[in-house]
Amino acid sequence: MVRPEVTGVRSLGFSGWIRTNLPDTQTGFGVTNIDWVFWNYKTRILLLVEEKTHGAHMRLFLSRLISEVLDPALKAFCPTVHIIYLGFHVVRFENELPSDGKIWWDDEEITESVLTERLSF
Repeated sequence: MVRPEVTGVRSLGFSGWIRTNLPDTQTGFGVTNIDWVFWNYKTRILLLVEEKTHGAHMRLFLSRLISEVLDPALKAFCPTVHIIYLGFHVVRFENELPSDGKIWWDDEEITESVLTERLSF
């Protein structure tokens, strides 16, 4: 079992600070977060996942950042340090949880058991 959630509440303080104090997107500056990093230090397997709820889709800014910069860099670098990189994926929930509606993995509809398999590598 993974470590339990400590507070159950996410702070938006730093997010607000970023929006107030850093350059505007009109300057070309962008900020985003990647929701989940799955890492098995024993097998050296790495997987990155963006989570979207209520059927939302990934924003164009993040999609381009991932597909044009981060994913190619990790695909090129990881083998040089003996890391198996399983890529960057988007998991989208119809509602909020795998158990309360449909699930999509990179636009492919999957079941909760398939999601469990893919995230457990």
